[in-house]
Amino acid sequence: MLFGYKPSKVIRTTLQMGSVITPKGVRPDEFVKLMALKRSALRSFGDQRQIFSVFDTHCRGFLNLDDFKCAFKRVAPHLSEQTIIEAFREVDRDADGLVCYKDFNYAMNYGEDED
Repeated sequence: MLFGYKPSKVIRTTLQMGSVITPKGVRPDEFVKLMALKRSALRSFGDQRQIFSVFDTHCRGFLNLDDFKCAFKRVAPHLSEQTIIEAFREVDRDADGLVCYKDFNYAMNYGEDED
């Protein structure tokens, strides 16, 4: 649910019948495949630029830490402030204290080309 997707009971049952889910949970390789499919499906409904624009409430073309905290509080209110700060630092690739669209886009696409 942290990533904006909670699989329905039908999907969970389908995964169990297809032996994707083991007694210990979803196999890591299957999880990556499932999330890649879900992410590509979500992109057809919302462009990354549009998502970034929603978070960039001041229309500055970047997110500072306060903007990032506000965005996370809307989409994942259960996360601790420390987790949000760590996520900000991870996404802020050039460590300038700002997340520009290029940083945001890189984070959204991270691991997509890896197989």
